[in-house]
This record gives sequence, structure tokens and C-alpha cells, in this order.
Amino acid sequence: GYVWDYDGLITRVDISIYKGGRNLGGTPTTITINQDQIIEGEFNTSWNSVTGWRTNNLPNLQQYEIVVRSFDGESYSDEESRFVTIDNSVDNDPPDFNPDGWANTVTVYCDENSDSATKCGDGATFNLNEYFTDPEGGLLRFGVFNDPNTFEDDLYYDYFTISSEGIATYNPRFRSGDVDSWSLYQVKFIAEDQADLFDISRPVNIVVKPVSFDVLRTNLDDIVSDSNPAIFTGSGLPNSLVKARLDSQKGQLVNSTRVMEDGTWEMQISASQLGSADYREIVFEMDGQIFAGESGEDTLFKLDLKTEEESSKLWLYILIGIVVVVILVAVGMFFFTFEEFDEDELFEDAQVQQTTDPYAWAKAKEVPNIPANQPQQTTGQTTFWESPAQQQTQQQPVQQQVQQQPVQQQVQQTTSQHPGWIWDAERNQWVPDPNYVNNGQ
Repeated sequence: GYVWDYDGLITRVDISIYKGGRNLGGTPTTITINQDQIIEGEFNTSWNSVTGWRTNNLPNLQQYEIVVRSFDGESYSDEESRFVTIDNSVDNDPPDFNPDGWANTVTVYCDENSDSATKCGDGATFNLNEYFTDPEGGLLRFGVFNDPNTFEDDLYYDYFTISSEGIATYNPRFRSGDVDSWSLYQVKFIAEDQADLFDISRPVNIVVKPVSFDVLRTNLDDIVSDSNPAIFTGSGLPNSLVKARLDSQKGQLVNSTRVMEDGTWEMQISASQLGSADYREIVFEMDGQIFAGESGEDTLFKLDLKTEEESSKLWLYILIGIVVVVILVAVGMFFFTFEEFDEDELFEDAQVQQTTDPYAWAKAKEVPNIPANQPQQTTGQTTFWESPAQQQTQQQPVQQQVQQQPVQQQVQQTTSQHPGWIWDAERNQWVPDPNYVNNGQ
């Protein structure tokens, strides 16, 4: 620079550098130019000589105010001020933000009745590496941008955590006050490269909505069956697991479902999941909390599996079935016994028929020639001729006569087959026919 004094000599030049400008009230960095460094009113110095400062180590595009004044041993001259901006972009391009897939609004649901650390789920997350890139392929630094034109985002950087992998997360579970006050609007992110060149994202709104665990049965009056299951709907924390249990929180698990991204869920329970009882009671659980009504007590949903009329009919059907089974068993036993007896008797008859021919004695008889002068025997009023065969027949054992009795009637009916003989019913035997004439003799 150049300085001069019309009535004396310049003994010193003071250079003060303010980051961002004097109006921010920061303490300046001062460079002093002594008299021996001023040659014919001209002086020269460099920024890098000031306490080891190097402009390429300073934030890129950062603004500074430089204030210069001279001193002649008695008083200071007027100040000269200049604003400069650090630009480290020589042979370097700034990061690039790609808005493809970037959401304008992200909704976060928080369970207002839960004290769990996951009451807001995973919160709102942004993978900034998916949207920012460095043309030179270097690593980027990410942060929450504080827009100097608005005060609403001044504390936004306190609400976010940004990992080394570039994952920015806003989870309001530790915030106080009403859930509705946890929303953030016009949030912007900044990415910087190694040369402090940067780019800013498009703004995004993060809307926080309160949600509570709720259960409603839609077909309230219907009897539960496999073809007509009980249908339940409700609300809850997205991605949470809703469980249906028998009787209590520790009861048998009946069914489960996930809460969808919009905070709603639906579940069906069929009769085959409930067993054979006439009715069952169900409780619903989400993230350890049981659904409770206005009274604060656990809500039990009663599911009827059959009506009273159906139950009475069922017992009637069971009784009829038992009677039918008893009858079938009795009939089966009867036929089994009858068939067994009949088969044995037929087998014995067959043996008798094979071994004894009841007509053998009659077939063996020869018709005798009866002389006219052969003596007669008279017994009572019946007169008959007695042949040797008759005498043999009378001496047969009674047992043989009993065996022959079943067929004697058949023999009586076939007298025409034995010419010369007739049946005497009183004596129960064959006798010669006195009226028989042998035409063959």
C-alpha cells in the first residue's frame, strides 16, 4: 500500500483483519508495519506471514474485513476498509447436490403414551452421501446449514446427529413440550470439500405427528368362524409389531401384524386360531403396552365362536352319533355270531350227507315174493307182513332212527319210488303193501 504525511513522517501502519466484519464484534488479527519497512511511502506484507496464517487453510468463501490506518507519532489517520472473500477454488470444483429422490416433507410419528426410547421409531434420517458428490472424489464434511436470512433455523444443528458415514438423524424423543411443537421446517444441509467449497441442499420439512395405540373391531356382532374371521383395525407406531394374545399380556400368542408406514394396521382372527371353546377373550399389545379403554384397564375383546342354538344342536348331533355307533356295533356283532353258527351247522350237515345216505337202506331192499300161503302176524287190528329187513330195521339203535327222522317225511312223500311197500304211521316204519300186484312177475 501507499501512505504519506504532508507535515511529517509516517512511523507505523496498523492492519487489522476482522473475520466476517467489525460489526460482528470479533477480536481482529493485527499486522504492524514499522517505519523501516516503509520506503518512500510504500509498504508491502503478506497475509501468510501473520502468525502462520495461510489463506488456503482458511474456510473457503469466508468473508473478511481489512482495516488500515497510519500513525505519524502524534495521531492516526482516517481508516481505510476493504472486504475480501477467501476463494480456494483454484483447479477445484465445489460439491454437487442432486435433488433426485429428495423429499419435500418427511413425517415422523411419536407414540404420545409411551416412555420408550423408541417412542418415535427411527425418527427422520437422511443419507447425505446419496445426494451430495465431490467432483474430485474426495471426502465431504456435512452439517446443518444456518441460513443468515432467518432465525428459525438457528438451533437446528443441535437437534441433529450426523455420523461419519454422512447419515443425518433427527429423533425428537428427548424433546419436551407438546409433540406438535417438535416439527422442523425449511431444514437445509451443507456439504464441504477439502478446499472448503460447499453446496447446500434443497429445504425439507420434518413434520412430527402424535399417535396412540388404538384397536377397533369392525364386524362386532358376527360369530367367529374360519369363513368369517374377526376383523380388527387400529393405529400405532409405524413398523411396530401388534400382537393378539389370549386373556392377558402373558397369554398365548394368537396372531400378529406390523403397523404400516401411515400408522395404520389390520388383523384377522379365525375360529381355528382360538380352539374349541364357545368364546375366547383377546388382548392387544404393541411395544409392551396393552390397549386400554377410557377406564385405563386392559381391554378384553370377547369373540363368540358359536351361538346357544348352535351349541344345543351340537350336543344333539353328538348324542345321535353315539346312538348310531352303538346300533351299528350291535348289528355287527349279531351278524358275526349268526354267520359263525350257520357256517358250523352247514359244515356238520355236509359231513353227514357225505358219510350217510338216508335212503341207502331203502335202496338196498329187494321186493320179496310173497307166497299166498305164508303165515301172517296179527298185532291189534293191523295185519302186515314182516320181512327180515324189517326185523333188522327194528333192531337198529334209537340214535340211528333219530338221525333218519328228518328225512322220513320225504320218504313218505315218495312211496311211488318203492313199489310194494307202504308207510305205517303208527309204527313209524315201512310195511309191505297188501294191495300191491307185481305185474312184472
